[in-house]
Amino acid sequence: MTVYYLGQFPPPYGGVTVKNALLREELSKHIAIEVLSFRETSLVHILRTVLLSRAEDVFVVGFGNKDLRRRFIKVLGTVRPGVLGRMILIGMGGRLGRELEEDAFYARCCARMRAVCLETEGMVSAAHRAEVHNAVVLPNCRPRPESCSGVVSRGRSEPLRAVFFSRIGVEKGADIVLEVARLVPEVEFSLYGSVDEAYAESFKVQAGSLSNLCYRGVFDSAAGDAICELAQYDVHLFPSRWPYEGVPGVLVETKMAAVPSIVSDACYNAEIVVDGLSGILVSEDCAEAWARELRALDDDRPKLDRLKRGAYESAEEYYTDACIGVLLEVLNGGSVS
Repeated sequence: MTVYYLGQFPPPYGGVTVKNALLREELSKHIAIEVLSFRETSLVHILRTVLLSRAEDVFVVGFGNKDLRRRFIKVLGTVRPGVLGRMILIGMGGRLGRELEEDAFYARCCARMRAVCLETEGMVSAAHRAEVHNAVVLPNCRPRPESCSGVVSRGRSEPLRAVFFSRIGVEKGADIVLEVARLVPEVEFSLYGSVDEAYAESFKVQAGSLSNLCYRGVFDSAAGDAICELAQYDVHLFPSRWPYEGVPGVLVETKMAAVPSIVSDACYNAEIVVDGLSGILVSEDCAEAWARELRALDDDRPKLDRLKRGAYESAEEYYTDACIGVLLEVLNGGSVS
């Protein structure tokens, strides 16, 4: 048996490429993996490899481009549907469950696969509604950090440190973070991420007017340790409005850094951040609501420490070595239907 991993890999670094690289690396500790990277291998060659494969060969498919993923699977479902039973689809982000509900043929193709791995129970439920009953949970995972781990308490005399670690634009709620920084001047804010072109001028003007806010540029994930960087802070702000959020890597990394997240109650955030235990959910899309939550944590440092411990403990289910068993079981044991 040959196990092929089809997908995009770093560079560049992004949610999809990082997830593929981590899963490939962890799988390689247990079984031999042959990589077919879309940036180094033509789609024609990949299709030929799949279509001419032996009956014992298995394919792990990690596509980030949703349109390419859908076309690829539907072509196979038309030309050689039998090969789908030797494929494991790695769902990237929060779109796939909804896509299956909207496209009956796509759902039938995915239902023939050995497994469809999705990031949360809510995504799996969406797949089940589309009659894709071979869907299983495989969280967006990260390796265990070698350093910078554990809860760090800060005394009331020290200013609270808040961090935003996402693309800087309205979709991700950066405008809310800027307004919260204006409303809560006693808290220090650090923002990391590329700035959306359409938001760049507004961001420059507003950020420049706030003495308690620092823009720290784009974090280099290749050269730096994101978890150690995040561990400098007390609380993470994630007021995203993007309708296709899955399990953002930063929500996993902040757990591992023992930094609780305040998140918008949207998409699958409530499955990742348990309100009052590992972070805080905010249902209102307004800066005043976020400012209230931040002030409350600033005033109640014991509660903040409890949330830090809760976030750190909840990271256990997101470590790569804890998650890979699901994928190995499917690779070695056949269908999960």
